Amino acid sequence: MLRGGAEIGLRARIRPVWEHDEAMADDLGDAGAVLYVGVAGSGAVAMFDELHALRPDLWLLGSDGIAVPWLARELGPGAAARMRLFVAQRANFAVYGLEAMSLILDSIAAGGGDRAATVAVARATTDRRSPLGRYSIDAGGLATTTAYGRLAIAGGELVWDVER
Repeated sequence: MLRGGAEIGLRARIRPVWEHDEAMADDLGDAGAVLYVGVAGSGAVAMFDELHALRPDLWLLGSDGIAVPWLARELGPGAAARMRLFVAQRANFAVYGLEAMSLILDSIAAGGGDRAATVAVARATTDRRSPLGRYSIDAGGLATTTAYGRLAIAGGELVWDVER
């Protein structure tokens, strides 16, 4: 049991998907959902299918590390129907590429072609309007947007989940 969320009734446990030395049913208790944060390794499909078999009403949640096409294709239909993935992507990847290139081209123009000036301009980006919404670049060089999207699996493919 991990500490931190116990005060609000959250129970968490680290359980590598390749370790099947304990019964998963014992870990579930009366949980309404299982959240997996990591990457989709070779045991991920079996783990999610097994969790669904144990508790068909259980929500299977994950981060962007498992939002990969092969997992969506290989997951059993029951587990896929109960899977929701929370990712930072808010649009088609092409839009992200367009915005990245637009920011760089604008920064090169503002920096006069000087490499250091271009980097300084890009890192000083504040409240930039884009097809993805407004964002800034923080001190670590990352975009400040906090919006997340939710994916579901339909027909063996990752799709945006727009149901509320």
